[in-house]
Amino acid sequence: MTILIKKIKRPFSKRIPFTTAKFAIILSLGVCSAVSHAATIQVTSTSDVAADCTLREAIASINNGFEIGGCINSVSEGFGVNDTITFLPSLDGSISLVSGSLEIEEGTSVIIDASSLRDGMTLVGNLQTRVITVRGATLQIIDMTITEGNGGISAFSGASLSLINSNVIGNVANLNGGGIFTSSDTNLSLSNSTISENSAFNGAGISAFSANSIIISNSSISRNTASNTSGGIGISQSTFDTRPTVVQLNDSTVSGNIADGNGGGGILVGAGMVYLNNSSIIDNSTNSEGGGLFVGSSRATVTLNNSTVSGNSADVAGAILSGSATVNLFNSTVAANSAETEGGGIVAENGTITLSNSIIAGSLNGGDCLLVASGALFADSSNIIQDGSCDTSALAVDPLLSPLADNGGQTLTHALRSRSPAINAGDLEICTANSINGLDQRGENRFVGSSCDIGAFEYQGDGEDSFYVIPMLNGKAAIFIL
Repeated sequence: MTILIKKIKRPFSKRIPFTTAKFAIILSLGVCSAVSHAATIQVTSTSDVAADCTLREAIASINNGFEIGGCINSVSEGFGVNDTITFLPSLDGSISLVSGSLEIEEGTSVIIDASSLRDGMTLVGNLQTRVITVRGATLQIIDMTITEGNGGISAFSGASLSLINSNVIGNVANLNGGGIFTSSDTNLSLSNSTISENSAFNGAGISAFSANSIIISNSSISRNTASNTSGGIGISQSTFDTRPTVVQLNDSTVSGNIADGNGGGGILVGAGMVYLNNSSIIDNSTNSEGGGLFVGSSRATVTLNNSTVSGNSADVAGAILSGSATVNLFNSTVAANSAETEGGGIVAENGTITLSNSIIAGSLNGGDCLLVASGALFADSSNIIQDGSCDTSALAVDPLLSPLADNGGQTLTHALRSRSPAINAGDLEICTANSINGLDQRGENRFVGSSCDIGAFEYQGDGEDSFYVIPMLNGKAAIFIL
């Protein structure tokens, strides 16, 4: 199996000045009547036992609101909101934990920033406990790697967890959330980060149970392995929880994840609302159902905007399975997926799949589309289902897709060849809707011809197909377009 991973680009960040005038306005409104101060503590040792100021002692200082061990708060006013932990730049960048999980306690707000170190800071859990536990607190992690934990990070009881330029790699959980486990109204945010090579029973990369929100931007969830379900990401909720978990994947990739048991190689959504924007689900697999995406109950809705689902495999539904759920595809491309038995592309069992300006094509085995029981598919002539399966008014033609590649943007895409019937065949109303906003998956302009294109990629008219010529004995030549 070939796994294509695109280098993550870091976005531009602009600092907005806080002027004296703005501060005067705030004072006049009485907002600053009670000022919350923030502590800054510098870790000076990579030991996990008492020595100078360790990371464990720095966290304990913030949890307790006073200095512990050799830690010194460089801000004289005391502890407050967004207390920050930094590292002495000369440290070697690795801490081996011997005293259990690093716990961020309820009511605290902590930033752990390792950006002063050339290669960031690595926390090694030695497969004993979770490396970090966040209990009803706010934690932001910058330029750090979390590895070899009995699970990487857990956050629960209304916690907020944010990872920036960080990695959660090579952790092993006995049950849920090899990389990250969130539950009970938590908020999770990933930016320019990687969750990779973790393992668990369920949700090997990320497992979210009755969480509040998850936002994943410019990040990669890759090569995680679950022995049961949801190799990359697992989203589920209590039957008593009526508020849905809301998940957004923006300019991100879910690739090479495996679920060995009950489905959802890339992503499993049991309940909640999930939006994939300008993202790719690539080369995930399961020996059950839903190699790329398994969307289960009627409490689940998944929407793909300008996204690509490619190279995924399963026993049934290589790309996408809708159990009793609702799945919507807008300007998306589902290509080169396969199933051992049936439904190489998309399968609606008892759920509904709606296609708008989308392509289902090139399924290597099992056909492009399958309806089972009361499953329903809605697709008009602004869509392409290459093999004509599922008996819709979608165009039954070869969309002439190029192989998956880096065609620009943050994620991999299938480019349209110059003679593709998808070019200028899209519905303009869909292309101008807020979810597409006149751009393709790469961020390229959609309005370069008489109409927009079908699928995630907009042909820009700036290239021709590759071809080769074979001379014939009769003096003519055969031309083969690649």
